[in-house]
Amino acid sequence: EWSDPFPKPSYLFAMVAGKLSCVEDFFVTQSGRNVTLRIYVEAHDVDKVDHAMASLKRAMRWDEEKYGREYDLDIFMIVAVAHFNMGAMENKGLNIFNTSCVLAHPDTTTDAGFQRVESVVAHEYFHNWSGNRVTCRDWFQLSLKEGFTVFRDQQFSADMLSASVQRIEDVNFLRAWQFAEDGGPLSHPVRPASFVEINNFYTATVYEKGAEIVRMMHVLLGPDKFRAGTDVYFSRHDGQAVTVEDFVQALGEGAGQDLGGFMQWYRQPGTPVLKVRSDFDPGRGICRIHLEQISPVVPGYAKPEVLPVPVKMALLGPDGREMQVSHGGGCQSEHVLLLSGAQQSFIFEGVDCRPVLSVLRDFSAPVKLEHEQTRDDQLFLLRYDSNGFNRWRIAQDLLTAELLRLAGEWSRGLHLTPDAGLLQVFAQMLPALASEDAALAARILTLPSVQQLLDVMAAPDPDATHVARQSMRYELARQLQEWLLSICQQPALDYQYSADAIASRALSNTALGLLVERDSSHAALALERFQRAGHMTDQAAALSILVHAGAPEGLACLEAFAARWQHEALVMDQWFAIQATAPAITTVGRVAQLLRHADFHRDNPNRVRALVGQFANGNPVAFHAADGSGYALLAAEVESLDAINPQVASRLAGAFSSWARMNAERRGHAATVLRTLQQRKLSSDLAETISRLLAASDEQLSAPT
Repeated sequence: EWSDPFPKPSYLFAMVAGKLSCVEDFFVTQSGRNVTLRIYVEAHDVDKVDHAMASLKRAMRWDEEKYGREYDLDIFMIVAVAHFNMGAMENKGLNIFNTSCVLAHPDTTTDAGFQRVESVVAHEYFHNWSGNRVTCRDWFQLSLKEGFTVFRDQQFSADMLSASVQRIEDVNFLRAWQFAEDGGPLSHPVRPASFVEINNFYTATVYEKGAEIVRMMHVLLGPDKFRAGTDVYFSRHDGQAVTVEDFVQALGEGAGQDLGGFMQWYRQPGTPVLKVRSDFDPGRGICRIHLEQISPVVPGYAKPEVLPVPVKMALLGPDGREMQVSHGGGCQSEHVLLLSGAQQSFIFEGVDCRPVLSVLRDFSAPVKLEHEQTRDDQLFLLRYDSNGFNRWRIAQDLLTAELLRLAGEWSRGLHLTPDAGLLQVFAQMLPALASEDAALAARILTLPSVQQLLDVMAAPDPDATHVARQSMRYELARQLQEWLLSICQQPALDYQYSADAIASRALSNTALGLLVERDSSHAALALERFQRAGHMTDQAAALSILVHAGAPEGLACLEAFAARWQHEALVMDQWFAIQATAPAITTVGRVAQLLRHADFHRDNPNRVRALVGQFANGNPVAFHAADGSGYALLAAEVESLDAINPQVASRLAGAFSSWARMNAERRGHAATVLRTLQQRKLSSDLAETISRLLAASDEQLSAPT
């Protein structure tokens, strides 16, 4: 008999029956209550739940300290099974998980896997209050619980490891997935006005952009006022099913500030552009900051309205330090400006020399930034900005501009010569940065992906961007060869899950990838790392490096890896994913072979996502093959999957979002397979997605350039 005195909607009830083993622990709440904790898994996985249990206890303590939310029952349980369709579900008192979000062991799990477990376990636990005790009135309010809870789990992860790197990871995901979604045929508001299948709206927009709206209000209010607002929200609406308006209203009342303008963010699709320029009056010691916002017109929606945009920023002096300047009556080093109109200017006084602006710090709003800033000022920020996120963003901006230039030259048949001056700056800056912040150095050393470049190109060209990126990586490795080698030759340490250890491994494996791609003679280093690796992070990284570089050693390593780990399903998912993401046209044929592999099972969502999902969403070079073979492969798999798993099929079809922006040849191939699919007998999930892909793209193709 299950007893829960707190009201909840029926979708939160769950019961699981199966032959499962249990690992039990306990947690003492801040009021002294003893809570039994249980994780149920299959017997062969009981040695892989210690990290999930520790993460759960950290999340419970964090929620008490950060939000004043204590767990309300005497037992909390997690069940983890491989065939669960989603990542996890917050069923009251009995969270149901996919094994990929619970199981973790150094032998079988990478650092990214450990971090994912910590984040998702926390996310589902946090739902106990932001989703269960206070829940949604209807499915249109999905972001009420998901956006808010994603923000909470991002805060938690930032407190557990590196705040700046966590923010980089969050924004990287947002820009790669949600910005693309916002700019494509599947664009929709955070709170959609209608839907055929709610399953199709468990999207990056609802989750990630929803979290960014909450973050903007947090940035504007500050931690103390935001906490006062959430206290009002939880106490006022405990046991109720409410709306996004109720959430925003409670936050504003608790903080003593009107936040009603942020409701437009929930109603309006599309990613705004934020334009920034400044001028300095040395005679009066005044710096003026001019901000302007431009929101795109998305098909099917009325003319966009002005949005409130918080802009966190600082003025840096010639020594790289933040200047104490006056704005709005206060003198401080970091400021939050609220752009509440189409255009606004802000005046800073007491500025004794020309400043360099560090704007949109920590990505204080989900916008595309266009800053009128000289290259010298960008390079200055790359060297000196105290905001780690902004240093990474500036590096990405500089590298993106250079990669787009190189891609254009390749398209015109010109010889590629990366900017020597830019390379020199990176070569001089990175070794010193690595000694201070290895995690940030590893992130800066990672070039923008091909997909990220395609998303910002007027005429996307997967082949040109891939060649440009290879050229830049080659030259960067040449400039930094001695330093990269010194990193790779450092002795390996026993596995430890900590911010410093994760950063060290990330930097070493990034360095190794650059070296092997530049010179095949360095493949011996990757082979040695693969063979001697004491944990999965290094072994999987070395295997990926060899396979993606096309090194002959990669084939034997793939065989050895499969022979060793064939009985570990999550490890074999990595084996499939590494091959599916190899950036070569031949990968289409390899994926076709793997679809017939004895260990590929379409009824296992993890395996499908590892092979088909990674190919379609993580390998633009092969997926966008000029002959259309990548499109044909995905369309065939989507049709097959639709009969057994419509939700996964519909999500996979989303990889076609950019088809109408491709060149005529690729557009023709994509249109053929999409229109053929549309004629089939499809589930409502997939039919809605295909219809939106074709309808929105038809509008885009017919619109004037």
